[in-house]
Amino acid sequence: RLNPMQFGILLADNAAAFGACRYRGTTIQQFGSLTATQLNKLTIAKLQFIPAADFTVLSAELAAQIRPILIQSLTADQLNSMSASALCALDRRYLSNKQIASLSELTISGMNNQQFVSMLGDRLGDISMSALSGISLEHLSSLSRGQLADFTVAQLNAMGPSQKEFVLQNYSILEDAARQGADGEISYLDALSILEKAALGGMNQAKFSDLERVANDLNSGNITASTYVTQIFGNVVLGNSANANWTGGNNWITILGDLSASSTENQVSELIGKWFLGTDLPSPGSPEGYYVPYVPQTLPLYGLSGAPELSDVNQGELGDCYFLASIAEIALQEPNVIEDAIHSNGNGTYSVRFYVDGKPDYVTVNEALPQIDWGPKFKDGQNMPYDTGNGALWSSLFEKAFVQLNERQEVLHGGNGKASNSYQAIAGGFDWPLKYLTNRSVYEYFFNPWTSSASEKRQMEILQSDFNGHSAITMSTGSEVPPNSNLVPSHMFAVTGI
Repeated sequence: RLNPMQFGILLADNAAAFGACRYRGTTIQQFGSLTATQLNKLTIAKLQFIPAADFTVLSAELAAQIRPILIQSLTADQLNSMSASALCALDRRYLSNKQIASLSELTISGMNNQQFVSMLGDRLGDISMSALSGISLEHLSSLSRGQLADFTVAQLNAMGPSQKEFVLQNYSILEDAARQGADGEISYLDALSILEKAALGGMNQAKFSDLERVANDLNSGNITASTYVTQIFGNVVLGNSANANWTGGNNWITILGDLSASSTENQVSELIGKWFLGTDLPSPGSPEGYYVPYVPQTLPLYGLSGAPELSDVNQGELGDCYFLASIAEIALQEPNVIEDAIHSNGNGTYSVRFYVDGKPDYVTVNEALPQIDWGPKFKDGQNMPYDTGNGALWSSLFEKAFVQLNERQEVLHGGNGKASNSYQAIAGGFDWPLKYLTNRSVYEYFFNPWTSSASEKRQMEILQSDFNGHSAITMSTGSEVPPNSNLVPSHMFAVTGI
């Protein structure tokens, strides 16, 4: 029942003693009569009790004088009750991302172009999906090409057709790359965002030229990024022999091809999926005559020890002993080599590094592996036909990554000697995975029935010294093995001791 003057006097003289919950009874007239000094005497708790409706009378002049700590405590209802002029007079540096995301469609639609740019021009990525419809074409036309690049892919897909078309026709890929790298480096997620945004609506010459410019700047070091991001971005934009086909987890292939100015949105999305998301899953084949679907896995990357171990590797029904023996041996002798070669991207995908011609060469894998959850069982009663990981995911991911690497024309190929993104294509091979995994020279020693005992002794002493020095050593058998030797013919073994 206090009139505005009485309320102001009471607040000025007794702000500290006036209980927070009592501010629930504040009327619009009382709140509207407050001076900046009186308003700034409120605590955070007291401000939040003031009814949102009272903020409809907050003037721009008063809003501009609210102290930062109170701006940070304004509720969504209070913000959305303000006039556009009052809201935009707040010192927006102190508005959190959550507060910006709480602005409603009605609040945004009430802003004129100048207010929209002033309040949200550098906070566009924080606007909620539900509020996007409040952005008019006039609002969008007042933004720079660089600012238009700040809309996320998710926001663009949530926009109306006319909004989305305007942004895609007017934003700058080069500005997008510059803003994504404003913190000094283009991250994996930054690069993914640039490409996914560019993919919308397919390619044209301007988009393609801009992406080529970004890829070349990454290669030259004009734009900073990790070796992994630089390579896979280039694989999407500048081309790679593995781009010829798309498998997608099927037992057949479709033509894909390198990126061009005429690439469709679907082609660009598949190229991104191949190199950034691991969605070009290898052909699983038909082990035991069954079609095997892919199933996302929930195993940790490493077992209880928290590091790769030889015992994690468990070969399935695929003849890739030469590769699995190599990663098992490296896990035994130098587990840090495995750990350095695989890293999570934080979105269910992993980068896996090999070395080809002495240079790092990366593929991206996701967590899906071939698995049957019904009926047939494979080796050791497993429902997975290939490496099962024994409670850890890393060895199965390396096996899948090696299959994907096999699609490259430039690498040595197992099986039938042809480039193919298929598990069956890596069945059969020799010692080259050791070099691809470690980037070190590989030496071969041969023992046969006519090797002299002295020569054999010298070779074994060399091997023993190398093993004790943590060199990775694998052993292959011929088509015949000594009886009762517990060896398997035509097989590659990891060596655990000499």
